[in-house]
Amino acid sequence: MIAQRLLDTGILQIGLFAEEDKPKTYRLRLDMLPCYPALFQQIVADTAKHLSRYKFDYLLADADTSAIAGAIVHVANVPLVYSRGRGEPTALDLVGAYDVGHSALLLINTLETTHINFINQAARVGLNVETITPIIETHKSDRVSGIYTLEKIITQLQKENRLPPQQAQAILQEI
Repeated sequence: MIAQRLLDTGILQIGLFAEEDKPKTYRLRLDMLPCYPALFQQIVADTAKHLSRYKFDYLLADADTSAIAGAIVHVANVPLVYSRGRGEPTALDLVGAYDVGHSALLLINTLETTHINFINQAARVGLNVETITPIIETHKSDRVSGIYTLEKIITQLQKENRLPPQQAQAILQEI
């Protein structure tokens, strides 16, 4: 059901998109989730349930994930530290009441190479990122456990005849 709703809302877009390093066969616009309250609430509930498996002191969010993280902290009852995304030094960029030596779970939309820098910056101010949780896992990794996986979403859409097999295969080969 999530797969269909992501596609219907345009949060998951299928096509050929120009990206920084190479063309992609899909695009995720998770920043648009708050525009769809019912879908947003479902993803917040699923995310809070998923996060309950982990022990952490702070939920850490980059600027792209701050809206959903703000909703999750009300359900999960954990403090939030988030990036304002202005490119400032870490001590000025991160907003939240945190101190040195606490564990953090990093909530992100999808895992990108730029998150390594964000994790390192958080460590410099005392936040130890022990778990990385993308809303949608686009690439398999031992250190990452996503709420949803793009592979399952695409497979479900193909089973429901929402994606032609060759288009689904192109996306699955990319991830």
